[in-house]
Amino acid sequence: MMKTALSIIASFAVMSGTVCYASGDMAPVETEETKIEIKPENFFIYGSIGSTKNEVISYTVNAELAPNTDDTAGYALEAGVGYRYSDNVFATLFVNGTDLEEATITNYNASLNFRMADFALTPYVGAVIGYSMFEWKDLPVVEKSPYSSSLTSAHVGMGLQGGLEYMLPNNITLFGKYQYMNHDHMTNLFDEGEKIEYTNTQTLQGGVRYEF
Repeated sequence: MMKTALSIIASFAVMSGTVCYASGDMAPVETEETKIEIKPENFFIYGSIGSTKNEVISYTVNAELAPNTDDTAGYALEAGVGYRYSDNVFATLFVNGTDLEEATITNYNASLNFRMADFALTPYVGAVIGYSMFEWKDLPVVEKSPYSSSLTSAHVGMGLQGGLEYMLPNNITLFGKYQYMNHDHMTNLFDEGEKIEYTNTQTLQGGVRYEF
């Protein structure tokens, strides 16, 4: 009889969504739905410009390199949109284009960043991941015939960035940042296995951000 009574009480507790307190009183459990609220005012857009340096870690080419093929310095343009989850955390989606003397690099990246919001000149650090495309503007060696040239390379790259922000009136923020991306762009130039490998892009940028 006692077991039957306990079973009935337990079943009732489960069905009614109640909890038992130490005093023996029973109260309903209040549940709240967790909602992710997207606030339009937390979005921002930005643009920046800077200088970039790429490393050529190896090239195995028997032919003569074209002029400026190993010139790895250039300039970078970046534009993106972001969302501020809190005073300390924000994320961005952005396109970054690097123009070298004889090649271009285009990156489609996303970043997650942490900022120290208690400072007037606000520092931040972040992690970056994205898709990178490398393309020679022309054959990077003095013409060799016959040749079978691949002038493009693409892969997924990862990196880090850090910078400083300074807020102005009217939702304007000035910023500067350093970005390091671990790229591995290898272009196979000829059937004999001759290749050039570009890697490790470093960029210094300055830009303007508009907060909605």
